Formats: sequence, structure tokens, C-alpha cells
Amino acid sequence: MTGESTQPALGFWEAAFQEHGGSLLRFLSSRVRRREDAEDLLQEIFVRAMRARTDRSEPDNPRAYLFTTAQRVLQSHVRAGARRGADLGLDEAAAESAEPKATSGLETRELRRQLERATGRMTRPERIAFEHALLEHKPYEQIAREQGWSREQVKINVYRARKRALETLGAFLRPSE
Repeated sequence: MTGESTQPALGFWEAAFQEHGGSLLRFLSSRVRRREDAEDLLQEIFVRAMRARTDRSEPDNPRAYLFTTAQRVLQSHVRAGARRGADLGLDEAAAESAEPKATSGLETRELRRQLERATGRMTRPERIAFEHALLEHKPYEQIAREQGWSREQVKINVYRARKRALETLGAFLRPSE
């Protein structure tokens, strides 16, 4: 009996994966560096989505439900990466060595002050790109539409903004010796 009651739910999720998995993977791949991470996040999305529906009901709009879940999973991933410095574009080795130093309120305030200093050194387009892409996690296409830029110009501005942020925050992120 138990196997029969779970079959409709599993069938629904298998169909949802077939229909929306590719779109979700492209969405994730545009926001994380490694395809393996995107694939792991895709799996996490479906696990969370299935667990959240404890009554085994099917969402009215599976695509919207899955993309909302994807946003939440991605935010969790970004927060975890930010704790290692990865959100600023550090490579793996630098991210590992940049464990968060800000353990007190004073250090947290200093990090915010340094981040404000970094954004203050950016050109206006760099700052806009940095805030929208890295802090608000907007897709490049949306930023391009809103700002009247090409997607390539968004990428260039984000790259330059990350570079300036790392120049300013580099010493703050390095572990104390």
C-alpha cells in the first residue's frame, strides 16, 4: 500500500524534472562557476521541493514553484560561498584561505566599511553591475535590459567591479598570520 501512495508523487516529480530540469540547470549554470555545483544544486532543488510538499499535493504551477525553490537554494549556496570569499570571485584556493575573519560585531562593521570603500572606488556602471549581479543576484539579461547595456557589457562591468573589490578587500580577507 505504501508504495502505491508514493507512486503518483514520484511520477509527478519525474515529469517535472524532465520538463523543467534543463531550464533549471541552465539557470544555475549561469550563476555558479562549476557545472558540478549546478548539478548538485539542481538535485537539492528537487529534494527540497519534494520534502516541502508533505501532503503530497502537486503545486499549481510547477515551473514557478521549482524556480522559487531554486532561488532559495541558490541564495543558501551563495551565502555559504560568501563566508569563504567565493562570492567576490576568489578562486578555490583563495576561497579556502579566506575563512571569515569577522567574528565580532566590530569586525563585521569593518567588513561593511571596507565593502562600502570598495564600491566607492568603482565607476557608476561597475557599482550598478556589482550591486545587481552579486548582491541582489539578478540575471545578467535582466541587468542588461534595465540598464540598456548588452549582456557582454554587464559581464565586463561585473568583472571590473570584482577586480576592484578584491583590490580593496584583499588584505581584509587574508587570514591573519
